Amino acid sequence: MALDLKRRELSITKGNSQIVTLVDEMVHPHGLVIGTKKLCHLLKHKAVGAVVVLQNSQLKQSFPSGDIHPSISALLQEFHDVFQEPSDLPPQRAVDHGIPLIDSAKFINQRPYRLPHHQKNAMEDLIKQLLQANMIRPSVSPYSSPVILVKTKDGSWRLCVDYRLLNANTVKNKYPIPIIEDLLDELFGAKIFSKIDLRSGYHKIRMTDQDIPKTAFTTHLGHFEYLVMPFGLTNAPATFQTLMNTILSDI
Repeated sequence: MALDLKRRELSITKGNSQIVTLVDEMVHPHGLVIGTKKLCHLLKHKAVGAVVVLQNSQLKQSFPSGDIHPSISALLQEFHDVFQEPSDLPPQRAVDHGIPLIDSAKFINQRPYRLPHHQKNAMEDLIKQLLQANMIRPSVSPYSSPVILVKTKDGSWRLCVDYRLLNANTVKNKYPIPIIEDLLDELFGAKIFSKIDLRSGYHKIRMTDQDIPKTAFTTHLGHFEYLVMPFGLTNAPATFQTLMNTILSDI
C-alpha cells in the first residue's frame, strides 16, 4: 500500500502489480470509486492492509438542458404532463383490483411495527405526499396491516405495507404470467425496439370500492387506506399484467 500525499492518491498493490488506486475526489471529481463487491474481493485476497474510508454521500448526475438533443427536448415538452407528479386518481377500469377472501369473517388487524426515530420524518413526508396525490385517505376500517420504510435505489424511502396475513386469507389468482420467449416471438421482424419504465405502475390501478377497507394500515400519524393498488398484495402482479395486456393488445 502506497500513500502519495502530494497527489492525494492511495494505491493498493499485491506483489508487483497495482490493483486499484483511490484518488481524493476533492482534487479529482471523477476519481475511482470502489464498490462493496470489489472491496470484499480485495479483503479476500488480503490486498487491503489498514486504510478504508467510508463516505456516506449520494452521487447525483445532472444533465444540463444544453446537453439534451433538441428533438428529445421537444418531445419532453410536448408530453410534459406525463412526467408530472400525479394529483388525481386514475380512471376506473375493467381490471380494478379486488381482494377476494377465503374467510370473509376473518379481519386482519395487526399492531404497527415500531418505527426508528430517524424514519419518522420520512414517514410523515410520504403520508403527506400520498394524501396530496389522493392515493390514500383516512380510514375507520377494522382491517389494519403494519408498515415499514424501504430504501430505494435513488436513496429515497418507499412506504411498504406488510400484507402477509391478508395475503394468506386471499383467494389466489391463477392467471398465468406470460413467458418472455412468447412475448419476444410477437416482435418477430421488428428492427426498432423501445421500452418504457412505468413509474409506480401499481398506483395507476384503482381498488374496487368494496375492497378499499382491506388495504388499511396504521402509522403513528393515524389509520389510512389505499384508493389505488398498493405494493405487496398477492394478486397485484396478475392484475397489473392483465391491464398491460388490455392496453397493449391492439399493438
